[in-house]
Amino acid sequence: MKLAVVFAAFVSVFGFSSCLDSGESGPQTNSLLVTVGDYMGIPVFYPDCMPGYVLDPSVVDLSQYGISSSARRALITYTLVEGQANDAKKLKINLVAGSCVEISPVYISAAPDTFETKGYTSTIKQFDHVQPFYPYYPAYPNIYAEYGYLTFGFSYMADKVGQFGLAFDRISNDTLYLDLKAKTEGSSRNGYHWLTCDLSRSREYYEVRPTVDDSIRITVSAKVSTMPVEGEVLSVTTAYKKN
Repeated sequence: MKLAVVFAAFVSVFGFSSCLDSGESGPQTNSLLVTVGDYMGIPVFYPDCMPGYVLDPSVVDLSQYGISSSARRALITYTLVEGQANDAKKLKINLVAGSCVEISPVYISAAPDTFETKGYTSTIKQFDHVQPFYPYYPAYPNIYAEYGYLTFGFSYMADKVGQFGLAFDRISNDTLYLDLKAKTEGSSRNGYHWLTCDLSRSREYYEVRPTVDDSIRITVSAKVSTMPVEGEVLSVTTAYKKN
């Protein structure tokens, strides 16, 4: 529930970038999806869609902010420390207590039955993206892959949400095809969700062979079951350069 609330706040914040010019004083609070790393025993964050940038929270223990020592992905809310150079790539930040959350990545499943979707109807509406946030904040595309993680956002309609996950479909040439599985019930409420997938633990991912610029393609598809486009298949693709 906490994850859902923070993600909702995340989407809301990025949907109203004009609020930056409200004239309010004090540090601006913002949110980012990040990969959690380590620099000489101190946790650091590598923000999504911001190649070359590192965020330094200058704290040894992240648990006070709801992020465990074993975390690999997180949604952080923070303020920038004042007085830093405009062209700095390593930025000092202050985390906002109670507004950060650890994200547990999903894994590509070769067995769709593990999602236990029997009796539920997938009601995916579309793949979405959030707007850019200025300054130092990226424009999140609707799907991207970096640091070994595949991340994408999508909207749905449901009264109850049980589970979202990715099932392996096939490999064709340089493309890995995945199916977005949803365990939902009813269709009267609109919702939004970000899903992040750990590619490094997928055998299928390693079987894809790059053919252009050392990159592979990853396509995620979902079947829409809401009228008037019942049965239509939505898909979205990203390119990812294998290291």
